[in-house]
Amino acid sequence: MWLDRFERFDNNLTLVGLEKSGQAKYLSPSEPYKSRPGNSLSAAITLRTSLCDWERASPREYAAAFDIESDVTEHHETHLILTARTRIVLPAWLLQRAMFGPYYCITEFLYAKNGLEQLCSPILNGNKFSVGLALRKEFGRARNTTELAQRMEWLYAYPTAYRAWNSVYRFASSGRIGFELPSAEVLLSVHGKHAGDTFYAISVDILELNPLERPLEWAKIDRERYVFSSGNIQYMIASKTRDPRLMPIKNEWDMTDQEWSLIAPIASYRSVADRPGRPSGYALRDVVNGAILKMGTGIAWSEVWNQRKGFSASPMLYRRMKADGRWDQIVEVLASSRQKTSLHCSS
Repeated sequence: MWLDRFERFDNNLTLVGLEKSGQAKYLSPSEPYKSRPGNSLSAAITLRTSLCDWERASPREYAAAFDIESDVTEHHETHLILTARTRIVLPAWLLQRAMFGPYYCITEFLYAKNGLEQLCSPILNGNKFSVGLALRKEFGRARNTTELAQRMEWLYAYPTAYRAWNSVYRFASSGRIGFELPSAEVLLSVHGKHAGDTFYAISVDILELNPLERPLEWAKIDRERYVFSSGNIQYMIASKTRDPRLMPIKNEWDMTDQEWSLIAPIASYRSVADRPGRPSGYALRDVVNGAILKMGTGIAWSEVWNQRKGFSASPMLYRRMKADGRWDQIVEVLASSRQKTSLHCSS
């Protein structure tokens, strides 16, 4: 589903989401905090970038990449990150979820006038500045309220960060989804799909943020870096263990029947220890597909388990195949097969 714009009903801000069928859905801002434009994660990119260097992209281009073309407007701010080889297209909804805190905790404050003041208040103890959070049961669901308080410190004490928070409500009140980008450099973990030289983001985590401005004088902050680890920092760790030799076929990672006929003899269980479970409840082909999905995309093993039932056996078999050389043979077969497929499609 593509979140297209805000409208007001009975004086309440309401999100308008568009399905592939063209049907519109009306949602409160708190409802779609877990929504993704697509259902699968096909690749991962980790990069450090300054928000000041970003350009604008077309929301219609982004929505069309996920087969949503009917009634798409220009009301959803969409950003473009240019790297040496790739255009990364990123909608504001994904970015603001990553930037402003656990969405289930802060939504009611984010879409309210002067919401930051309702959420937290400054505490000055001598030369030390911190923020106090409103006592609410929702914060108990946050993995680490200390990290949330640090994030609020950045939002409260830095001028462009403070304006960014307040601009979310201002944008929504005018029907738009977006906000003013703050002056900061961020370490991003972006998951999504490739289409030619363009990468369309589906999931975003801000792992680290470095302000590119001075805090307000009264705050007396000397912190140079904020770690936003309340997001899924497992993505960054996972991206370091992906296998760059692997590529998908039209964004699909599973082996074709022809590929499996070549790989089955290589991957065949060599010992009782190879077999997942007693007795094994998983087909070998499915277990190998799980390893290919994880090592091709860089997602965490837990994400593989969430997407495909029964892939808890994949990491164990992958480690054994990596140790005895079978994995490199499998990658060689896939690389050769998919390079030929790519060349055939391009011709």
